[in-house]
This record gives sequence, C-alpha cells and structure tokens, in this order.
Amino acid sequence: PWYSYCTTITSVDIKSGVTWIGDYAFADCTNLTSVSIPDSVTQIGISAFEGCRSLSSITIPDGVMSIAGSTFTNCTGLTSVDIPGSVTVIYAYAFEGCSNLASVTINNPETTIANMVFYNCPSLTIHGWPGSTAETYANNNTIPFVSMGSLSGTCGPNVTWDFDPATGTMTISGTGIITNYAPNFSPAYGLRSLLTSAVIEDGVTTIGTYFFCDCAKLSSVSIPNSVDAIRRDAFGRCTSLTSVTIPTSVTYIESHAFEDCTGLTSVTVMNPSCHIGYNSYDVFEGCNRPVLRGWSGSTAETYAGHSESNVTFVSLGNLTGSCGANLTYSFNPVTGELTIEGTGPMSYAGVGVPWFNYNTLIKIVDIGDKVTSIGSCAFYGCRNLLNITIPDKV
Repeated sequence: PWYSYCTTITSVDIKSGVTWIGDYAFADCTNLTSVSIPDSVTQIGISAFEGCRSLSSITIPDGVMSIAGSTFTNCTGLTSVDIPGSVTVIYAYAFEGCSNLASVTINNPETTIANMVFYNCPSLTIHGWPGSTAETYANNNTIPFVSMGSLSGTCGPNVTWDFDPATGTMTISGTGIITNYAPNFSPAYGLRSLLTSAVIEDGVTTIGTYFFCDCAKLSSVSIPNSVDAIRRDAFGRCTSLTSVTIPTSVTYIESHAFEDCTGLTSVTVMNPSCHIGYNSYDVFEGCNRPVLRGWSGSTAETYAGHSESNVTFVSLGNLTGSCGANLTYSFNPVTGELTIEGTGPMSYAGVGVPWFNYNTLIKIVDIGDKVTSIGSCAFYGCRNLLNITIPDKV
C-alpha cells in the first residue's frame, strides 16, 4: 500500500504481534536506513527488502525460521548480517548483489543454504561452526570461512560439554568435577553470546569457578542431585538468570557464586545444612535482593538473617513438629524420609497435614511402632512415595 511513496520511507518500526513480513513489503525503499523487527516474526517473504540500498544493518530476531528468495537482493549498504539459530533454510538469491557484505554469521550448523544465496557478494566471509552446512557452502563456492569454535569438548577429567546453537543449550555430562577456570577462559564464556540455557546431567559433582561467569544471556540452568559444590563466581553476572533451584546434594556454595546476577528473583536451597559462603555474606552480592527459599531453621535462614546477605528469606516449611498429642514428625529432605514417632493417634485438626507443602519430596515414611492411627489424608498427594512402614498397632 505504500509503494507509490516508498522512496520517502527512511525507517520502519514493525510492532510486536506481526508474524510474517510479506513478499515485496519494502522492496525499492531506496532511502530506508533502519528497520525494527519484533521477536514475533517467524517468516520474511520474497524480496521483502530488495533494493533497499541505504539499509546498512538488519537485526534478524531469533524466531525467524526462514529467509525467502531475494529477500535482501541488492541491499548494497549491508556490511554484516547475523543469522540466528532459529533459521533452518535460506532460499536462493537471498543476499544476491550485496556488494559490500563482508561478514555473515550462520549460527545454526544445519541451516539449509540454497544455491546462489550469496551470488555477487565479492567481499564476503562466512562465519559458522566446523563441519556445518555453512562451512560446506563456503568451500563449495570458494568463499572464505571462519570457524566460530567448537560445538563440543571437555570441561573436566571425565566431563564433556556439547552445545546446540539452534536452541542455545549447553549440555554437560559425565562423572566428577567441572574444572575450575580463570575468568574469561571457560567453554561457556566462549559461547556467551549464544548460550541461553544449560543442562547439567546427573553424575557431575562440582560446578567449577567462573564456568558460567559473564554468560549474560543464560536464563535457565538445571542442576542435578549429584552436584555437591558450586564454586566461586560460577554464575557471576548471569544477568538473565531469574531463578535457580539448588538440590539437596549441594553442601557448599562458595562466595560470589551468584554475584551481580541482577535478574535473579528466587533461589531455592533444598539442603537444610548447605554451607552458603565461608564466614562471608557475599554469595549474592550485587543482586537485587532475591528471595532465598529454604527450610525453617536451616542454614539458608541463618544466612538470610545477616544484615549483609542481600536476600529475603521465605520458608519452605518446618522439618520438625507435632502431628498428634504425643506424636512428633521429622523430615530429612536429603534422603526424602519422613519419620513419625511417639505414642497414640495421629491428629492435626484445624492446622492441616503439616508436611503437605512438601509432600512430593517424601519418598520414605517410617511410622513408629507405638503410633495407633494414621490421620485423614496424611499422605495424599505423595506421588513419589516409594516405601512406608506401618506398625501393627495401627
């Protein structure tokens, strides 16, 4: 609809919610210098920006799945383009005649690149992963290729890492420790501009110093119940990280482990005896006072109670208490065992089942031999319960 005056358009702001930029949408907008494309866009149509010779840069959002034929043909002002991992196919002549295009980065190692995509781009160098379709395309078309680094490697004596640039996920597997690194030398740091999530598999025992430090785009991490220590600055300045659950296996979190994680709002420490810091209160230094969740009476509560802790404590519940006139209970979150001791019937009228808030953590129930009855709905919802001992007097 704007073709009759397209040469007067100098900037385009496409609002969030638009999913497709249509064929020839901005073709021949010769004075167009800037375009804002929202994350909602998944497709860019044929010749959408053909002939936009004043366009010097373009940001293709992560979410675009394909770049159609001749999309940027004769965009002679373009000098560099970063093609995100979400793009699975680039069709023929997409960048034909971009005579000043010097650098294209293709983040997905499996992106299908059609013939003639970069026809008549005499200054071009392609950046991609070793063994990728980008490298094959560059070699077949005599285009200089620069490797972006490895997609896998070792990060401990018996621990390896693999990175999927299409999803931004690093998977760490094996047994034993992740090596301690100096600042700016870990494999994760080398991938910091692409790394958005990390999956640490069962068997890994320690997250080494500075491993994820300065990975500003890292927004999620999965820590298994085999990790026993999180070392100094392991997650320092991971500013996109919003929440972390630290499992019961972790017994030690070193100083500055989450320093300057300004987006962090919630940290859950499942081990009631976990050492947090070492006579210091700087584990969360520089954060915006996240909520620290832990058990009542735990080291997490003690840590949060210090004036320099920079966290606010919220209880996960009581690990001990009464569940009858002469009955007490205790729960060990490390083993998942709930022990009920004393004499007489179980009762908790008016207060509810005392362990209900963490019933999914209960794996074993040991009821003492002098208990005479089990209360209503006592173990309702304990979906991970594996074993229960019921005495003869019940």
